[in-house]
Amino acid sequence: MNGFDLLNLLGALAIFLYGMKVMSDALMNLAGERLRQIMVRLTSNRFKGMLTGLGITSLLQSSSATTLMVVSFVSAGLLSLTEAISVIMGANIGTTLTAWLITLIGFKIQLTAIALPATMIGFVLSSQKKPRTRNIGLFIVGFCLLFIGLEMMKDTVPDLKNDPVIMHLMQAPASLGILGAIKFVLIGSVLTVILQSSSATMAITLVAASQGVIGYEAAAAMVLGENIGTTITANVAALVGGVHAKRAAFAHFLFNLFGVTWVLLLFSYVNQLVWMIAESFFGTNAPHTSSDIPVALSIFHSLFNITNTFLLIGFVKAIASLCRHVIKAKPDEAAAEAGPLYLDEQFLDYPETGIQALYQETRQLYRFQLPAGIALSADIDKAEIFRAEDLPTHQHRNISDEISVENYKKTFVKPLYLKALEFGTRLQSKLSLNESQLDTISALKQLNRNVQLILRTAIAFEIEFKSEENRNNETVKTELCRFREEIIHLLRFYESIWSIRAIPECDAELRAKREYVKKLDTQLIKRVEEHLVNETVSAPQASSLMVCSMGLVTLNQLMYKSYRQINKLKLQVADTDSFELLTD
Repeated sequence: MNGFDLLNLLGALAIFLYGMKVMSDALMNLAGERLRQIMVRLTSNRFKGMLTGLGITSLLQSSSATTLMVVSFVSAGLLSLTEAISVIMGANIGTTLTAWLITLIGFKIQLTAIALPATMIGFVLSSQKKPRTRNIGLFIVGFCLLFIGLEMMKDTVPDLKNDPVIMHLMQAPASLGILGAIKFVLIGSVLTVILQSSSATMAITLVAASQGVIGYEAAAAMVLGENIGTTITANVAALVGGVHAKRAAFAHFLFNLFGVTWVLLLFSYVNQLVWMIAESFFGTNAPHTSSDIPVALSIFHSLFNITNTFLLIGFVKAIASLCRHVIKAKPDEAAAEAGPLYLDEQFLDYPETGIQALYQETRQLYRFQLPAGIALSADIDKAEIFRAEDLPTHQHRNISDEISVENYKKTFVKPLYLKALEFGTRLQSKLSLNESQLDTISALKQLNRNVQLILRTAIAFEIEFKSEENRNNETVKTELCRFREEIIHLLRFYESIWSIRAIPECDAELRAKREYVKKLDTQLIKRVEEHLVNETVSAPQASSLMVCSMGLVTLNQLMYKSYRQINKLKLQVADTDSFELLTD
């Protein structure tokens, strides 16, 4: 093959890949939000997850797009690891549709005559102002380019026969041994890694086999290699994700590696079964010609992925456990001392992951930073609230006990608030969001702002608790101890709210706590009046106690409204209590 022929082949491949990308992107724009909602909502069990992955990949014509979405969703906490594995299994089946499209349409029907006029129609539609019409046009353009590129590859590949280097590389007996099969598995894997598309490698394999460059068994082994090579895309994407994204990508690799291993061990028997199916349902007859091979390869590809999925679908939890064992979470992996834990750039790709990340960061702020600041204001040991056996170790921050609430707010809370504000604003400006999503982001931004208001109220406690005059009076000291106990109980109560899943139950609990704090204020007023009558406290000390009591009521009122809002958002955002991000 001379340099000009190689450039022609690469150009044809580029048109094929570009057509697939344009088609996939157009479909994502047309139905991406619905597809992502389906992925989140219809994965409650392994079979639903598998069917979801199958359906989405069949539509997008890209298992890489599906697995990248899965990795992002797992990293954001929208999918658990077990749910993600079942979706990936389905995606592997869905990707086999590409081979069937190429085999049944690309090789059987000459589309060139209609592809160019259809491309013109698609181009006209893609120039329209309406997004839906524009994306339909882009889909038509992408679909046509895909088959134009395929036709050009078919015209270029025959020249490979005259290239001694390529022929030596691809030379193989009709019946491969285990070592020969492994050689072509490696070729398929490397080619897929280079092209970053198993569909493109599959197209090259089908074209090469149909033109007689390689035999059936060598092509089948390359198909196996493509299934390993395609996992690299997800694993590369997971490198910038969290531990859960790495586990999901590793599960994809394990799944395909297991399948390739058992098929290689039974290679000759599987191939016999493939040709039996080809002869029974597609009318191929021995001796088989190179034109029969694309059908056989499509059968092989589907048989491999369907059988492998049904062999492993019952072991999803075991695979997830193995991934957790191999890829362990580092104790300090998520512990950014003063930075956000979830507001990562990668979550800005989809509305669902962006909103979920902002929601988790807000919960993080309310569950850990806010109670720590309030505890600081009343000179309470954080261990009284954050019991190590109940909370994830990676969530604890190293905060000096000597820091004031004002400095704590400036150092640890305000930076998180500003990051959340920036993230939410970027999310609103970067992505096309519906009204409900915009309202959710606005509510989350407001909740982050409320944390600063709550801590501003808590500063009043700090002033009174650290007053030398109050510390020298036994009656005041006793009352302040009561306040400390009530603050501890209050913070423990709000910590317990996270475990309540039913929205009505949360509301009932919050309202009951609000009324309880109001009664405490009434009781304190009566006691202060008695202290003044008995002259056990001075007027300024009585005022300090009243400030603390009023502060407690105000504090609880602000927290009541904020926590109630957070629980309402559970109806719009997936409940993070079920996510491994907070329980691993």
